[in-house]
Amino acid sequence: MHVSKKAVFGIASGALLAAGSASAGQLYDGEKIDITTSTTVIGAVQQGKNVNYGAGQGFVAGDDSNTNVEGSMEVGGALTWDLGGGNSAYANASLVGAVQKNDGELSGAFGTGDHEEVSKELFNVGFTNGTFDLSFGAQDFMVGDGFLLGDGNFDVGADDGTYWAAPRSAWSNSAILRLNTDPVRADIFWLKADKNSFRQEYTGANVEYALKDGGGTLAAMYFEVNDDDGSGDGAPIGADTVLTGNSGAEYFSVRANSIVVPGTENLTFHAEYSMIGGEHDESGQEYDADAWYAELNYAFNNVAWTPVLSYRFSHFSGDDLATSDNEGFAIPNYGIGRDWDTWFQGEITGEYHLFNNNQDTHLIKIKAYPHEQWAIAAYYLNFKLDEKHWFGTPTSSDDWADEINLTVEYYPTDNFYVFGALAWATPGDAAKEMMGDDDALIAEVWFTYTF
Repeated sequence: MHVSKKAVFGIASGALLAAGSASAGQLYDGEKIDITTSTTVIGAVQQGKNVNYGAGQGFVAGDDSNTNVEGSMEVGGALTWDLGGGNSAYANASLVGAVQKNDGELSGAFGTGDHEEVSKELFNVGFTNGTFDLSFGAQDFMVGDGFLLGDGNFDVGADDGTYWAAPRSAWSNSAILRLNTDPVRADIFWLKADKNSFRQEYTGANVEYALKDGGGTLAAMYFEVNDDDGSGDGAPIGADTVLTGNSGAEYFSVRANSIVVPGTENLTFHAEYSMIGGEHDESGQEYDADAWYAELNYAFNNVAWTPVLSYRFSHFSGDDLATSDNEGFAIPNYGIGRDWDTWFQGEITGEYHLFNNNQDTHLIKIKAYPHEQWAIAAYYLNFKLDEKHWFGTPTSSDDWADEINLTVEYYPTDNFYVFGALAWATPGDAAKEMMGDDDALIAEVWFTYTF
């Protein structure tokens, strides 16, 4: 089953709905071999006003009102071969065709319209016996809620045909060994990201411990960036972010996901802490960065529409421009996470301006379920810079922006999903220095249908 970057998991009536998951059609059902096919269509429309706070699309003065239309189709197939004795082999392959029209991606940084592209998405083989699962090739793989590793393809209009529709998420190549035991499970992996993620290669291991009675998961992970394509090596000091490669960096993290707070039934906790050490393979610059978040969710299960109230604080260290070390936390392959706002923090700020680097973010969110096929939510986000610069350009303030998102989700069936949002952001003093002083507004609709 392929889940795109924007295929967010909506929780409604206690059921997990994979928005954008592929429903398969039976092509061949033999005694030992089973072949299925699937097709996933995504459409997206956005209207933006002053997305760069009045600086214009692509920072062209006066070009401040834009329309973006994107679409994609993924066609794929899956083969399973029963080898007997509980063993089986499998293979998956798919192609994605994508298009971007009108004015293109709203900020002008990741696509200017009239882009088209057809390329492979999935192309992998594997073997499993239920406990061990060994696979190779282009495939999806996310650790935890995607705080560090989740999306192997950073969609850019000129290379991928779309930006916001984001139909691609598979790693361009991989080797993954999964050990699926209980209560401890583990992954040993080698992953290669796409061109727009500097073709970075990650090698590491992830270990998870499931608490009793569905009480959540405790985990730890270590990985190293073995290689990148060198295209970001000449970036200026302070731009050590998702915009550059970071070959030689070593990541260590500990996390807790979906922990039910003792003595309660409705209060859950998520948290992760990660640090980066090592040194850059080419320059020898030492890494000394960290990132962490803590989140509480309280479900009002006995109230109409079963609302869930959430608060999260997240920190991603910025580079201190006065030192020779690299203190900027950088990870270009984080995933969409548990919901639309998890790691693309804000439909304006998280999509176009700050990319989980050099930022401190407060999130307050309420989400409710008026019907088993509907969810509505309101978010407030406050953004500050950890260090007073934006990708290496100094600012006199750390105040970046305040943002409000209003969203609605509709999922009448397992194979049809619609997301709509209205996002407003007002710039702080730092954003005014870098861009402009106009408020930003986006109205958008994203949908997927599978057959």
